[in-house]
Amino acid sequence: QLARDLTRASYFTVAARPEPPMPKAQERMPKAHERTPDTPNLDASGRPLELRAVDLDTFLHPKTIALIGASEQSAKPNTAMTRKFEAWAKVNGAEFYPVHPKYETVLGHRVYPSLFDVPGDIDLAIVLTGRAVETFEEVLARKAKFAVIFAAGFSEVGKEGAALERRLENLVAEGGVRLLGPNTNLNAFESFREDLDGPAIALITQSGHQGRPVFQGQEIGIRLTHWAPTGNEVDLEFADFCRHFADQ
Repeated sequence: QLARDLTRASYFTVAARPEPPMPKAQERMPKAHERTPDTPNLDASGRPLELRAVDLDTFLHPKTIALIGASEQSAKPNTAMTRKFEAWAKVNGAEFYPVHPKYETVLGHRVYPSLFDVPGDIDLAIVLTGRAVETFEEVLARKAKFAVIFAAGFSEVGKEGAALERRLENLVAEGGVRLLGPNTNLNAFESFREDLDGPAIALITQSGHQGRPVFQGQEIGIRLTHWAPTGNEVDLEFADFCRHFADQ
């Protein structure tokens, strides 16, 4: 009880995002008599033990970004995210395509009414809409390479959210888009200090609040190069980023 109280929001200025419950082994694991020589070797959560090859360099350094739900209206959360990604794209030489059916321009950029109006290939689709699962279906149809869903309201909030998350899992399994989230944040696209020497840290956390104190370690000389907040891990997970960072 004491340990739980000491890590509650009373020690922070903001409340931590809810973390997803651990999946039950029986929900995914085949029973012993159901296994065949072709059955993949799975862990307790039902995920393969073998590492998979994911082109995370494209995810972390996209050349084209489509931001669905872009806004420049004051006091809207989407506006802060739009400004952050617009600035990130400018600094990193990426094409930035804001998407919204009601706006003509956002931050001086032409706005596309739908994802299907965005020209060329899309490396990263950022979903900022309230109907995240339906929007992800459009991302699948548009064949973006990667997507991020920031919205919460999935398995971390109860049965209805868990059902919505299973729907998202099925879409990922049937499509060809790698997904970060849901219930994640912007930390994968932070700007890291380049004036620090010494060994570098690549940080992987479930939520942004867990990693923020480590990120602030740059102020005392701790060098960071990446930060991956995995959220509910419907698709991209700790093992994917761990393999990628270890190979750098």
